[in-house]
Amino acid sequence: KVALDELNAQLNLAAGSSGQLTSAMANLAAAQANILSSVAIESNALQEEFINTILGALGLA
Repeated sequence: KVALDELNAQLNLAAGSSGQLTSAMANLAAAQANILSSVAIESNALQEEFINTILGALGLA
């Protein structure tokens, strides 16, 4: 019984660790999505500024 109790305790610890790892991975995925979104927004803004600068230099803006 002692060995089974110890095994059960170890399995419970492993299950808890697995849950924490899954949660951490989900948090990392969400952070990555936010970063990629920010990069896309900034990239679009820079492209728009670049095009407007060229059009302005050509007298077309």
